[in-house]
Amino acid sequence: MSDCPKAMNGTLKVQQLQRTLYLKSKQCKEVRFYSIYDKIYLKDVLWEAWRQVKANQGSAGIDGKSISDIIDQGEAKIINKLQQQLRAKLYKFTSSRLVEIPKAKGGTRPLEVMTVEDLIVLTAMKIVIEPIFEADFHECSYGYRPKRGTKQASLVIREDLYQQAWGVVEIDFQSYFTSISHEKLLKLISKRIADGSMLKLIKQTLTTSIVKQGKITCKKVGVPQRSPISPLYSNLPKCYRPSVALKGVSRKAKRNLA
Repeated sequence: MSDCPKAMNGTLKVQQLQRTLYLKSKQCKEVRFYSIYDKIYLKDVLWEAWRQVKANQGSAGIDGKSISDIIDQGEAKIINKLQQQLRAKLYKFTSSRLVEIPKAKGGTRPLEVMTVEDLIVLTAMKIVIEPIFEADFHECSYGYRPKRGTKQASLVIREDLYQQAWGVVEIDFQSYFTSISHEKLLKLISKRIADGSMLKLIKQTLTTSIVKQGKITCKKVGVPQRSPISPLYSNLPKCYRPSVALKGVSRKAKRNLA
């Protein structure tokens, strides 16, 4: 799919959609999007979401279906199915399988293994809403953003040090992903998104149940680690929080590396 002209044309259409949403959001910080849910189930968006999910080669979710299973069953079949369910507003996320991954410095990190279908829908959601919030993110922010990362952040810090910034402040948030308030996060999201159907689907992504050792648990706080859209969720509280002055640190040294 990714090598054929149709896929390339679809990718270009998705990029144009993202550009349009970004520019509209950038032009006015008060603008809210009232009709955006229908963009999620556009065929081009779903195909691009599937392309990204397939490239990541993740594990099978609780339904046991792997990426290769979806390919064998027919990629167009799953895209058509998801489009129909989303258009009818009948899509429901499946419970995630919780896996504890050991950390290098001790302890474990809880990762939620989702079904391939859920990953496609979550990626489609991210494709549509990420440009809206990208317009609000600070230029000095590099974490969990498109075409940005630790390499770019380190280069900027190096340049600041060359320009006589004398220090770098490192701050780490303990259990950040698993402690984000759903209520506060939804309030931040509603600053830009006023589409009730979209907000309902977003809320569903936060409250999807988890299965661990045969027991089902419903989340009341935190965003799922490993979800395609959670990095975007995690950036919102940092973007809209009041700025904090750091005394004795040059302005150019204040880089958001989170």
